[in-house]
Amino acid sequence: ATDTAGNVEKVNQEVKGATKPTIEVTADPSDLSYLIIKAHDVEGLRMITFYINDQQYQTDPNVSLNTTDFEFRVQVQRGENSVKVHAYNVNEQVSEFDGIYNY
Repeated sequence: ATDTAGNVEKVNQEVKGATKPTIEVTADPSDLSYLIIKAHDVEGLRMITFYINDQQYQTDPNVSLNTTDFEFRVQVQRGENSVKVHAYNVNEQVSEFDGIYNY
């Protein structure tokens, strides 16, 4: 910033909550009938909600996960499976994943 006298001052400030969690959904290489759902956030994860073929799974929405990493392994049915994941961080930023897995 520059004031009216021409003095210049720089301030570096860390902004928290500006990033969203990352989500990764992969087939388990040791057993393709399972998916591995992972989420990560440097500030911390609060809650994970996901749907496999419209069946909902979620962590307790009233208790923060209090971790930066989440991993869950879930079995899917043979054929086409819809997968939706929502990852919420402690700053209420949310990331979404929406995909199809053919097993």
